[in-house]
Amino acid sequence: MTGAEIAEAVNAVMAAHLDAAFWASQESARTAAAVNMATGDVLAKLPGLTADKITDATGPVICAIAEQAVYLLHNYDAQTEGKVVTSEGVEGLSVGYTLIGDAGNVGFAPRAMAFITQAKQALRGKKMRFNRG
Repeated sequence: MTGAEIAEAVNAVMAAHLDAAFWASQESARTAAAVNMATGDVLAKLPGLTADKITDATGPVICAIAEQAVYLLHNYDAQTEGKVVTSEGVEGLSVGYTLIGDAGNVGFAPRAMAFITQAKQALRGKKMRFNRG
């Protein structure tokens, strides 16, 4: 898929998403940037897959990109500060942070990671192995 096709597919996913109103309220340049960044993030987790090899506009890779894009829109400012809020106490008296770079998946939407796992399984099923007996 081209970048424009990926963006179109992500917009279709987001139209039926719980965060559809939030997505629609964003400037188109901001959502385009989020899709572009999310595409890079997701493809980095799927070695051997490139954007031009994505063929299913409703498959797990596009869903992962959509989830990551909306996550970035919600959290990018906190991520660029170097920390992401992971817990808050009553009335904001205590706040727990995870530093960027900890735990390997910080900066990824949990739902995007679920779709990435699904995509990895699908990709593994398409590989062929030949053994000499």
